[in-house]
Amino acid sequence: MAVTSVKVSHDGWSGTADIENGYSFNVTYLVEVNDPADGPGEIIRDSRIPGIGDRYSAGNDRYFLALAKNISATPVSGTRNLWEVVVSFERLTPEMGRGEGEIGDIKEDAQEDDPTEWPVIVTMGTTRVSRAAQFGVYMGQLRYRVGGNQRANINLTRGRSGTFDMRKLLPMPKRNVRVNFFNEIQNDRAITNSNFKPFDPAPEIDYQRYIINIEFRTLHYPAPLIRAVNCVNKSDFLLSHIIETQDEDGADRTLLTKMSIKKQTCKIQSIDIAPMQSNGVGYFRCNLELEIDPLYGWRLDILDRGYSVKDNTLESDGSYSVGKVKVITDEAGNPLKEPSLLDGHGELIDHENFDAVYLQYAVYPEIDFRGLNIHQPQLLKNIKD
Repeated sequence: MAVTSVKVSHDGWSGTADIENGYSFNVTYLVEVNDPADGPGEIIRDSRIPGIGDRYSAGNDRYFLALAKNISATPVSGTRNLWEVVVSFERLTPEMGRGEGEIGDIKEDAQEDDPTEWPVIVTMGTTRVSRAAQFGVYMGQLRYRVGGNQRANINLTRGRSGTFDMRKLLPMPKRNVRVNFFNEIQNDRAITNSNFKPFDPAPEIDYQRYIINIEFRTLHYPAPLIRAVNCVNKSDFLLSHIIETQDEDGADRTLLTKMSIKKQTCKIQSIDIAPMQSNGVGYFRCNLELEIDPLYGWRLDILDRGYSVKDNTLESDGSYSVGKVKVITDEAGNPLKEPSLLDGHGELIDHENFDAVYLQYAVYPEIDFRGLNIHQPQLLKNIKD
């Protein structure tokens, strides 16, 4: 009982361009299911089919100003497991209010009669946070000699002399910090002292998280968003918000807010709701706050370390006890005074193959934000139970 394949049908692929409404597209998908009892609801909800509000993307074709506005699914005549799904993409052009002032300065008594047609306001900022540093790029050592000028420029010791273990040459200092397209560090390692032990307490770093506030109005009580407070996105999504306005010369201008958000990095922090009334129409004014941690995300990574390791010796009756441990000792048989790194299986870590092992726990509910219309803030007004 599932969708087994989704393919773009070339015969049902079309597009038009209009001087007033811009580009629009129709894409037909040929969908195969493995159970004739599978209906259009399950087919339309498949992640390989664009959802309402998703931007146009088919094959090598892209146009982020055209969004999916209609989806229909019909069975292919003469078959029991084939369906055609047609998705229509149109340019989304939310109406701007008629009030004076900047976009963020909305006067509720100067807008259209339908409050839900007033512009959705998306604002972005940052907040400074701090946490224990888990990883870093090992660059080498600064060696200060006794009696030397501690304020003098000291050359960084690299190569073999800069390793913790000169016999195994671990770890080898790096010459630069390597990053990818998203400015994520690619050559970091677990932060430890030169004896491969974690620092206690761990060094702290500060960095910035993104804060996104979305102000919108809806006729419906946004119960799904209230339930989603403290939830984290389980999959990647693109937050895209469009406002059509004019420049100082009266020419049309499109303001686009766009941000690619990786899975498990965006958390719904809060929602403020105020019942309002305008021109006899009752509605809810809402402010949704998202907090995005692009560096570490919202899962909890705990360094696997301790003072004991797994004891695999059998009991006197030949049975094996889960959770049986023995204390880690030094060469003289004395218990260690600082924790040792473990390998994720209750044993001491193999430093030749691993820098460290972190145990990851999901401590917040993880849900699909696409079902909440967060990826297209213009559509938040439609959210309801």
